[in-house]
Amino acid sequence: MATAAREPALKGGEQQKRGSNEVPSGMEAEARLLEQLTSIPLISKATLRPARVGKGVQITTDVAT
Repeated sequence: MATAAREPALKGGEQQKRGSNEVPSGMEAEARLLEQLTSIPLISKATLRPARVGKGVQITTDVAT
């Protein structure tokens, strides 16, 4: 999985507020991407791995038959 910067822990009952143009953390972005990929009927499984060279992730998908 891609490395994500850790955000400070929220104290009891607090909710994190984001502006509409704020970028989600790496882990949130990965979860959102996996959810979007697996919502495509043709894709039965998707995995993300760190890219071998440079930054980014390698996406592997299984096609439903």
